Order: sequence, then structure tokens, then C-alpha cells
Amino acid sequence: MSTEMARQGRNLILGLVVLILIAGCAPSPGAAQDTALPVTPTPDPLYTLHCIRQSGYNDLCYAGELLTGDTALLEKVSRDFCLNKLQMMCSIHIWKDEQSVAQTLPLTQAELSSRIARYSKNPNTGSDCLQTYSNGEVVYSSSGCK
Repeated sequence: MSTEMARQGRNLILGLVVLILIAGCAPSPGAAQDTALPVTPTPDPLYTLHCIRQSGYNDLCYAGELLTGDTALLEKVSRDFCLNKLQMMCSIHIWKDEQSVAQTLPLTQAELSSRIARYSKNPNTGSDCLQTYSNGEVVYSSSGCK
């Protein structure tokens, strides 16, 4: 009986908290409805990393057209992507176009062959590594690869 009362009391408190949160989000009646927001630039899709799927801690992405030919820029964009995620571990698998992006991990041989890059950051080991690939073979490894 006391367990049931405790559960009902907890549900009542949770309901009140939700009500207060919802009320706090509603605009006040006298508030201006046309508040100007700061203009944020739209990223150029040619220089953008398009991450469309996740598999565990791994982001499955394709690179904008101009990133695929610029290893230094690809590394910078990948590093920035990981910094913006605010996660300790970060791993990005990158393909040339959206149709090639894997559905999930582990990767098939065809997905490995069509992947153009992989970036990983692990602060526990100090690893900050970009590798680029051609037909599944490593053609470039940044200095942070171990």
C-alpha cells in the first residue's frame, strides 16, 4: 500500500515538474513575437561533411565535392566535426557520395573499397588520426596515426 502511494506521489511530482517546464517555455502575453535572430551562414555543401548515419560511436558520412580533393581541409573539417559533438571518442567514416555511405558497421568489402577516408580521435590514447584510402588501401596517414 505504501509503495503504491509513493509511486502516485512521485508521478504527481513529475507531472508538476513537466507542467512548470511547459509553462516556462510559453511566451508571455506581452512578449514581442517578432524577435530577430542572429543570421547564421549556411554551410557551403561543397566544403561540408554530410553525416547521415550513426553506428555506435561511428558517424557514417560523405564529403562535399571540394573536400575529397583537399586532405588538409578534410582533416580540419573532420576535427571540427568531432569538437562540435562534445564527445570523448569520435570516429568518422567518409565516402565520396551519399549512395556509397554504409548502412551500419561492420563494413562490407565493397564499403571498405569505396570509403575514401576515416578520421578518429581518442583523447585516452592521444590519437588524432586521418587516413585516406584508394580502393581500400591507405594512401595517406596523418602524423597522429599510431
